[in-house]
Amino acid sequence: MAAVADGSGGPAIVAVCVVGALVACLVVAAFRVRSPKLPGVIAALALLLAVLVGERPGLGEFEPALGGFGVAALLLAVGTALLGVAHAVHLARLNKAG
Repeated sequence: MAAVADGSGGPAIVAVCVVGALVACLVVAAFRVRSPKLPGVIAALALLLAVLVGERPGLGEFEPALGGFGVAALLLAVGTALLGVAHAVHLARLNKAG
């Protein structure tokens, strides 16, 4: 509740930094990825973003329900996390076999 009282926007700033890091990792991953580390980082960042959207920290006692765009953001974050994990497992098996 301290973030609500002082207006600093702590959780929102963390979410913006997570989105920025996720976009940067996705841009790097748009080119050939050979290691499972980058998809693992993408999955972790997307999962953290899903938790931030789902929990809505910093709202105080009033917690409104997620709207349509909030549900879409949550589904995209969970889907990105699942795809990141699947890609990391695939690359780990591919590197192990080759």
